Amino acid sequence: MQQAIPEKLGIIAGSGAYPRLLATGAKKQGVAQVVAVAFRGETDAKIEK
Repeated sequence: MQQAIPEKLGIIAGSGAYPRLLATGAKKQGVAQVVAVAFRGETDAKIEK
């Protein structure tokens, strides 16, 4: 049995690489839309991509 891939994913993104890695991995797995709430000055700006 395969698990369904969600259409959207919301992330509360703190500091470090994990929020960006989660967003990148989700997109690679087929999540259509990834939305992140980020903390100015804390979250890696690369998460925007």
